[in-house]
Amino acid sequence: NIILLGVGWQSYKRKSFSSIQKLMMKRLLSKQYIHSVRDEFTKKKLNEIGIYNVVNTGCVTTWNLNREHCNKISDKKSKNVVFTLTDYNKDYVKDKEMFEILEKNYEKIYFWPQGSEDLEYINQLLRDKENYEIIAPNFESYIEFLENNDCDYIGTRLHGGIKALQLQKRSFIIGIDNRALEMKEI
Repeated sequence: NIILLGVGWQSYKRKSFSSIQKLMMKRLLSKQYIHSVRDEFTKKKLNEIGIYNVVNTGCVTTWNLNREHCNKISDKKSKNVVFTLTDYNKDYVKDKEMFEILEKNYEKIYFWPQGSEDLEYINQLLRDKENYEIIAPNFESYIEFLENNDCDYIGTRLHGGIKALQLQKRSFIIGIDNRALEMKEI
């Protein structure tokens, strides 16, 4: 009698459920109640194994990002930007190129290390750069920064971008895995 709420497919590397997984899913998931998934891909995968009481509601973190909320987000570029990178999906060439684009387009650049190894990665990637500041690697510091600074968000961390949107910051989330790519429809 488990009910899913805003779940998504973990990785494109796994294309389908095994026979045992299908059996377990059909036995564990409620047949009576509707399941909430964050994207159409996940809904399709559940439908493929015979689970049809599924609705794409998007990720729970996006539910308040309605038209009224998003209309309050400035469409003008800020002078400052906070950016993120993802330690477990490194692309040294593209990530460095992104930073160089930020250098050309923003007066002040801030980096928020959302993941446990992001700080180590940025230090490797930008060891010859000094023209950015690091926001403390915790959620409270990130929220405080967003609440007290006029800035844009650009980065590969999906929920870092969603939090910026929630706080009415102009945001560009760069999809590097299936989560952001599948949620683009919202």
